Amino acid sequence: MLNKDQTNTLISIIDKLDDPPLKDEFLSQLNNLITKSEEVREQIEPINMEDIYKRLKVPNQNIIIKDLQEEIKNLKQEIQLLKENDISLEYRLLELEGKDIIRNQSKVELETKTSNYEAETSNNNYINLLSLITTHK
Repeated sequence: MLNKDQTNTLISIIDKLDDPPLKDEFLSQLNNLITKSEEVREQIEPINMEDIYKRLKVPNQNIIIKDLQEEIKNLKQEIQLLKENDISLEYRLLELEGKDIIRNQSKVELETKTSNYEAETSNNNYINLLSLITTHK
């Protein structure tokens, strides 16, 4: 389907052609395209507001106690499931925090052992130096 601007543009391009038989051929093809596009267009039926209201109108539903009880039961099950998920997530969080605390304690113990070893090594070096001095005297 060609719109009005496209049709006008094609006509102006065809007008610029110098060869008359070619020009006639293109105009004929353009005419065929326009005719086909008009045939393809659908006829729009008039819109009736009553039909629209009928489609949008929701039938009255009578809410019965059984439906409400079923909905309450479903909501309670969802709440229970969410509580279980929350508990398992809290447990997992505590587990990860415990592992982190143990890891930090291991680092502190390692640092303490390293510093103790360094202190002993420096004390041994000092004692060795003193005994060397004493031996030389």
